[in-house]
Parts: sequence; C-alpha cells; structure tokens
Amino acid sequence: MQNKKEEFIDIGLRIKQARERNSLTQETFAEKIGVTPQYISDLERAVVGISVPTLVKVCMALGCSSDYILFGKVNEQDLGDIKTKLSYLSEEQYKATEQAINLLADAMINLSNDPSQFNNQ
Repeated sequence: MQNKKEEFIDIGLRIKQARERNSLTQETFAEKIGVTPQYISDLERAVVGISVPTLVKVCMALGCSSDYILFGKVNEQDLGDIKTKLSYLSEEQYKATEQAINLLADAMINLSNDPSQFNNQ
C-alpha cells in the first residue's frame, strides 16, 4: 500500500467536498477536466498528488480558489449564501452550527408565540 502524505489527504478531501458541492459525480468531473474517473478517485483518496496544470483545471471546473484546494483557506467573497458557507465546515463544525441555529430558531419561535415579548425592548 502506498504511503499517503497528509497534505495529499487534505487536498483530496477538499477536492471531493468541492466536487460534491457542485453536484458532480467523479465521472462527470473527470470528463470536465480531461482525466479518468480512476484518477479522480485516486486524487480524492490521496493515492496520487496533483500537478499544477491539473490544479488549475480543478479550480476552474469547481469554481474555487487554489488557496482553498491547497490550504483550506476560504475567501469571504467566495462564500455566497448560507448553504455554501455550511458546505465548507467540517462535520464537527457543521453539527455545532446546527445546534446553535436550532437554539436560535427555538428562541425566535418562542418570541413569535408571545407577541408581548417584542414590546419589551
């Protein structure tokens, strides 16, 4: 079994997440950037690294920056709506955010059920 480098694991994971955010299968994505589906699978699983020309194609096809793919850095202007922002979170961050939103929503529902709460400002 090939030794996977940690940076390749992170890059592969970010490519997979971006591909899924764009609702692309490995096959469709591979076709868009001119590689095989097996290469996409290997890339996402950190079996292979990524070349600069392929990185450019990946970023263009997925609408994300190389800073995101290589380093996980997200530019504020790239985030857009809440759905996109949430898609950049790790599973742990997503769950914490979901809990916070649920608490906020419950509080807002409770306020809307008692209109007198709005007059006490």
